[in-house]
Amino acid sequence: MLYYMNMDVAHLHRLSRILREIALHAAAQDEDEKLSPSQIAIIEDIARHPKTTAQQIVQRIGIAQSQVSTIIAIFKQRKLLTATAAPEDGRKQLIEITPEFQKTILKTRGKQPITKALAELHPTLTQTQRHRSEQLLGELSHIFEDR
Repeated sequence: MLYYMNMDVAHLHRLSRILREIALHAAAQDEDEKLSPSQIAIIEDIARHPKTTAQQIVQRIGIAQSQVSTIIAIFKQRKLLTATAAPEDGRKQLIEITPEFQKTILKTRGKQPITKALAELHPTLTQTQRHRSEQLLGELSHIFEDR
């Protein structure tokens, strides 16, 4: 059965939460590697904006300064991020993802198929529905990435 409806903001927000949950579940290879949505948002922002400051991250993603600073400190300790002094103001730190973590994100976590996550998170979906969902998501990804 196909459903045709006009997408509204409420449905879009609900769908984005569902898709985020699927992405987080698919990317987590074990319990120790699961990241919170805030941690993911910060990593994604730094990946899109290398050599960024904590304040710039706060402005872009709207997470509290204290939370951003705490997460950055944890990730620096785990050697996932590096920080260097900004040339124009040595008090500011320019944050980047380490090359090793970048490789891990791009070559392993980012390439995980979502099939298993769909089945685990949405067990009432039939195999046909899961397959069609993946097809539709692939199509949407293609449409928006071509822009």
